[in-house]
Amino acid sequence: MDPQTDWRRQDHLDRLDGDFDLIVIGGGIVGAGVALDATHRGKRVAIIDRGDWAGGTSSRSTKLLHGGVRYLPQMRFGLIRGGLREQRVLGVIADYLVQSIDFVIPIYRNHGFADAPKWARHPRVFPVVIRLGLWWYDRLGVHAKDAKRLLTREELQDRFPRLKMEGLRHGVVYRDAQTDDARLTLMVIRTAVDLGAVALNHAEAVDIENSGSDWTVTVRPRFGHATHDLRAPSVVAATGAEHPPGDLADQLPVMLSKGVHLIVEVDDVGVRDTALVLPETSDGRVLFLVPWQNHVVIGTTDTPYDGDLTHPTADPADIRYLCDEMGTYLDVGEVEPISAWAGLRALVDKAGGTTAEASREHQVVEVAPGYVRVAGGKLTGYRTIAQNVVDRLYGRRTRSRQGTATVQIHGAGITDDLVRRVAASLDSLGAPQHLGSDIVARYGTAADAMLDLAHHDLALATVIADHWLAAEVVYGVRHECVGTISDFVQRRTRIAWFTKDHARSALPEVGRIMAPELGWNKDRLELELEQAEQDLAAEGL
Repeated sequence: MDPQTDWRRQDHLDRLDGDFDLIVIGGGIVGAGVALDATHRGKRVAIIDRGDWAGGTSSRSTKLLHGGVRYLPQMRFGLIRGGLREQRVLGVIADYLVQSIDFVIPIYRNHGFADAPKWARHPRVFPVVIRLGLWWYDRLGVHAKDAKRLLTREELQDRFPRLKMEGLRHGVVYRDAQTDDARLTLMVIRTAVDLGAVALNHAEAVDIENSGSDWTVTVRPRFGHATHDLRAPSVVAATGAEHPPGDLADQLPVMLSKGVHLIVEVDDVGVRDTALVLPETSDGRVLFLVPWQNHVVIGTTDTPYDGDLTHPTADPADIRYLCDEMGTYLDVGEVEPISAWAGLRALVDKAGGTTAEASREHQVVEVAPGYVRVAGGKLTGYRTIAQNVVDRLYGRRTRSRQGTATVQIHGAGITDDLVRRVAASLDSLGAPQHLGSDIVARYGTAADAMLDLAHHDLALATVIADHWLAAEVVYGVRHECVGTISDFVQRRTRIAWFTKDHARSALPEVGRIMAPELGWNKDRLELELEQAEQDLAAEGL
């Protein structure tokens, strides 16, 4: 197999047996970062996940790469500085996955800003404090230093026609960045694969045992395959809310916080090209309304959680809370979300605190020699977390001078010429031009290879659910380790979240295209379609 061109699940299943330098359990963004960092240092790495890549919280975030503007009132400047530094790095090494976007905070006479200290809440002091804080925030970020930071009431009403005007003084603007969290995670792993890592999803670690100088991880792949024993002197458990197997699973206690997001139509809330930050909710949080892929993401919540770890869902109270808080600031009436998702934050458990008070900073613990567990951290800081983990195992001497700060993520390096080529390719296929920007945003420089599939088989130029090409299904199996229909409709694309029937009308077509690629007969295809329906139901879709 040429790791530069293929990433088929079966190929990596065939390479799973044997000895490695490092075994990573968990294919979220932290595990992905660890796998890439270690592989970049020349280590032989295997990374596995019991479900799909980014199947947990790493596909259920607010889709932001940010320093954390809500930490400004808390004066957690080190945390903010680190996040903005990573934002700058990712804007270069993963350019097609990082988009800058303006955020506006409306300033009201009767509302402060969540977590602001008492001295900063004075009506005359707060506007000055927030403007100075956002000036500093922009100076640390990647964004224009001369950007307009103050909006009048009239300018706010023009940008956000549903914004309530009573008590509104003005608005302040800052700039941050957003991403597709699932595809970022996937492409980080894909980059590790390009460098030689073995990466297998739908492969559960069922046991971890120490045998002297090595650890043995017993892995059970799905779909009826026999177990495999992987051996390595080092193991990293980056399983988030899930507990890894074995007797050491409880050595790093975590507390779980549920964060719920809604997907709504742009016209339902009047938020289009600029994100809106609602500065203070009834429980002391900020609320984001962020344009994303022709829709709007609304979130998030922060509540303790002790339910199902595999399929956390938004309950009616979560949805009602977000809609009610939004209604405090916007004239929107009854909003009907297209979909909702819930992600679980695995926060370091310091007994006695609430989820809101718990640190978002990561913790790395070597629970036994060669066995490291990770908790906490943010999407934006995954590279730093990964470097900390690999340093812990191998020491700083194994680190290249700049770590992975100059390692281009698979698909990075987009140019105007690529955009023109994609447009011309779609035109020659007779496919809609509006797909072009989305294709570049999903695949970057790999867009050419994906579209080549459609040129070789024109049946793959068919459009699925208005925004996706049939060729993407084949590309997903051959180059993005797709093993199930749900992998494609929930994470490689967002068909399940952006369509009102949650991809149900698309499932038969996706399955029909996928079946010959994965060797499914008619009976197996029926089973896979049933499983895809069950997966949607489990997500509350």
